[in-house]
Amino acid sequence: MLGREIRAGAPPSSWAQITSEANPPSQHMLLGHLLDRFESDPELKEKSYPDFVAFLGRIYDNFKLNVEWFLSSQASDVMPNTFRWKGRTPTYCLASGMDDYPRAPILTTDEAHLDLQTWMIVSTSVLARVATVLDKAEDAAYYADQAETYRQVLLDNFWDEDRQMFDEFYIDEQGQKQFDGHTGYLNFWPFFLGAIKTSDSRFETTLHKLIDSSTGLWTDFGVRSLSINDPYYMLGDDYWTSPIWMNINFLITSSLYKYSKDETIASDL
Repeated sequence: MLGREIRAGAPPSSWAQITSEANPPSQHMLLGHLLDRFESDPELKEKSYPDFVAFLGRIYDNFKLNVEWFLSSQASDVMPNTFRWKGRTPTYCLASGMDDYPRAPILTTDEAHLDLQTWMIVSTSVLARVATVLDKAEDAAYYADQAETYRQVLLDNFWDEDRQMFDEFYIDEQGQKQFDGHTGYLNFWPFFLGAIKTSDSRFETTLHKLIDSSTGLWTDFGVRSLSINDPYYMLGDDYWTSPIWMNINFLITSSLYKYSKDETIASDL
């Protein structure tokens, strides 16, 4: 339960833990970063890798259980291999961590959330890598295939060709697929978490959209959460509808650094 002071400023739906609702699995991303570090630092790998492998062995069953819980509990009704944050209201998506960031204009189970789709690519990819380290070949192959399936669904269904950017979507009252149409952090989540491959043409398009002043996100102080051109700019609680968030800008910087290591694009970054 939340404390009295926090409850005074938070919607009632956030007062208690609800077992069907999730939060971003950032611990999965952290494991991926640790694997990256060991793989890139021979000296560290020689000194500490056995202890790290032992740690992975101890947490593996719970890690796998956690990933499977996400895949089952947060599955979307809109189409196979898509996901949505459970517990969304017309004005909040507290589970996502981007509380008042604007989502679909109608509340429906027939929607798919771009950030969660990206998180599931990360989670299954990292689980596959951990399984590989632990010589669990069957799990490694299965979760690597799952990650690629979710990535392909992302590319096939979450790319708004008209606006040339990723976006989440929903089915409207007439049964038609619609993109949410907002411009902000959400559209760049696949870039932030490294879910786009540099060989995909959408990678370069996404990068240029992020830094293009006409998109309305880039500032001298960091990337703002919602475009100054978006009709929801500074509305709601003005929590995720204009402020510059340090944690997201850290993700952006980390992603740029990691992508810059790809020799095929390093000269352009």
